[in-house]
Amino acid sequence: MSEMDKQLIDLMQAKFPVAARPYHEIAQQIGSTEQDVYNRVALLYEQDRIRRIGPIFDTYKIGYVSSLVGAVIPPERLDEVAAMVNKHPEVTHNYERNHEFNMWFTLIAPGYGRIEEILEQMRRETGVREFYSMPFTARYKVWVEFSTTGQDLNKPGPTLFKKDKTDSPCEITRADIPFVRAIQINIPFELRPYQAIALKAGMTEDAVIEKIRDWKKRHIIRRWGAIVRHQKIGYDHNAMGVWTVPPDRVDEYGMKIAAFDTVSHCYTRKAPPGWPYNLYSMVHGLSDQECIQAIETIAREVGLTQYGALFSQREFKRSDMEYFPDSDMKYFEEMD
Repeated sequence: MSEMDKQLIDLMQAKFPVAARPYHEIAQQIGSTEQDVYNRVALLYEQDRIRRIGPIFDTYKIGYVSSLVGAVIPPERLDEVAAMVNKHPEVTHNYERNHEFNMWFTLIAPGYGRIEEILEQMRRETGVREFYSMPFTARYKVWVEFSTTGQDLNKPGPTLFKKDKTDSPCEITRADIPFVRAIQINIPFELRPYQAIALKAGMTEDAVIEKIRDWKKRHIIRRWGAIVRHQKIGYDHNAMGVWTVPPDRVDEYGMKIAAFDTVSHCYTRKAPPGWPYNLYSMVHGLSDQECIQAIETIAREVGLTQYGALFSQREFKRSDMEYFPDSDMKYFEEMD
């Protein structure tokens, strides 16, 4: 990649402009022209280095919930079962990891009851009973941006978010659903993308820009920018750190682990029977050894001895969630 490409990838992940002419704004920041920036971004799309540009929603604030699912699959059936699991649109990420719990995927749905229905359907379809839902009970960090220049991308420090017993602290109304549909997945690749969104959403360009800015401030949109294909920019390896922590000190350790720059995600999760780990973190690196070193450094500095590192062996699925498809609308009949 050229230095300009690296600059663009870093800038567009962290600070993609919410302004009428975003590529003009970027050009001003890096000393280029609007058309040159636009052409370079088109090439990054072609090379699959940029996967999409758009929002990452706080799932819970728009009426959905998510869960990490760990499964024990006979090794000889992994490909077969993965194909069955991947057919469900609610599955967004699915990986093989090096453990007896060898399949891990994310489920997003309008309520935990719906998640359990999907898992039971998977059990019937596959004949495998050992699918275990592990919803988070506390979140300390979520930040997925990958620097190609070695510069700090303004990673946030740890913050504690405790999930209450309700399904979702929803912060939008039915009137907002068309807007979610208009901006989710990938915004139009045009010099004035917000104008194209406005036409789709039945709004003005200024209203679209103002609403995105407002939702960012309220953290309904956790991040607005480029989502990259991390394997294509050098981050080929990742490991999920799993930790056994005394329940009365889990927030303390969660905040400590989340404070490490190498950690992109950190959660407390409900553990299934026979699974001793209740705290989870994710690290990405240029090699398995780099990931191991990051996890060992964390263990040493925070003083934890019961932990493991689950490495991604294969990626079965990586996709973006489509919120509010027609098939989900029956779950939102009582939304204000």
